[in-house]
Amino acid sequence: MTTRVRSEIRRRSGQVMTEFVLVAGVTLMFFGILAIFLNSYLEHEYRVLSLLSSQYP
Repeated sequence: MTTRVRSEIRRRSGQVMTEFVLVAGVTLMFFGILAIFLNSYLEHEYRVLSLLSSQYP
């Protein structure tokens, strides 16, 4: 293998690792935001349900 081919392979593997880390980070942030919304809903569940039910007679 020439040094040019080796450097291209290293660059590609670095790109794959960078993409993997970015996707993993975004996925963790997404689940974190969902957890915050779930916690907020569970703390104020009665209030939310009472506001929704006040719309209907």
